[in-house]
Amino acid sequence: MAKLNRFNGWVAVVAFSCVVLGAFIQDVPNSSRNQKENYVIACCSIAIALGAVAICGYFFFDKMVGTLFEASLGTVVFALWAAAIAVLQNPDNQLALIAFPAIKSVVIRNANLYFFSWASFVSTVYVIASLGQEHEVVNIQAVPMKLMRWYLLLITSIVLLGVSSKVKDLSCSSICPDGTNACFDSELCRRTNYGVSLGVISAALSVVPITLAHLGSLKPIIEIPVSFVVLVFYCVGAAAITDNASGPGNTIGNMYFASWIGFGLTVLLFCTSFKEMVSPDEVESTEGENAESEAKGVKGGGEAKPAKGDDRNVVQNVGEQVEETPGEGEA
Repeated sequence: MAKLNRFNGWVAVVAFSCVVLGAFIQDVPNSSRNQKENYVIACCSIAIALGAVAICGYFFFDKMVGTLFEASLGTVVFALWAAAIAVLQNPDNQLALIAFPAIKSVVIRNANLYFFSWASFVSTVYVIASLGQEHEVVNIQAVPMKLMRWYLLLITSIVLLGVSSKVKDLSCSSICPDGTNACFDSELCRRTNYGVSLGVISAALSVVPITLAHLGSLKPIIEIPVSFVVLVFYCVGAAAITDNASGPGNTIGNMYFASWIGFGLTVLLFCTSFKEMVSPDEVESTEGENAESEAKGVKGGGEAKPAKGDDRNVVQNVGEQVEETPGEGEA
């Protein structure tokens, strides 16, 4: 099942990279491409080629699946897309996003480049994580769901911090589209600064439960206050940042998604932590059942099933016993 899912991940990498490559070639003329834009084309082309090699391995060279060769392919594709996503999502490059001075915000310039570049990057992350799981580099299935949410909140907060810092120069500028200096919006600048502060505070607070969880000393009495504080910050932040009137993230983009994803994660974290405090027995029972089922899965799902050769031997032995029974009766 893991190999089948990873095969689907490789297919997604190739398909999404093809969409990005096609949209990029149509959007950016060959005569005006710079070094960064040429890198994006090279990244997509190499990702498509290496992904095709991996897919062919699943069809024709099964011994290649799960080997160091496939892991090398996944690592190269992941590294390429990690750099390409930074190039495409930088509004200064005017590729997937662009700074719009008229509304003092960053908006999506090319929807295909924006969404499918993220889809390509996430697909490469899935492939490399699946390979790491198979080679026992990291055991993702053993990571509790709540701890995974804290990690996602940390990543989301870092993204929000980076995007807000990038938008700050535009939102807090007093320069008007006509070149005059009378367009300073104090409310917009204040909300952008709040986005920067929200990213810093929530990222710092997320490190606390993550560290304590790895040390085995995370308790609801610590996790509930931390998750509640982060929830309050994100409640205010999601409303202020995405407000249609003066919010710097009122248009669809990284700031908009980061605000609402962070809000959703904090709600889940606070509710889960509160439930653990109110009904710890139920949580422990559920975790015990999950651990038991995972242990059975590791051991082969309970009792060992005979191989095909063993099945034939069992049938043959039963037949011999049936033939010997009348002889024993006559004796």
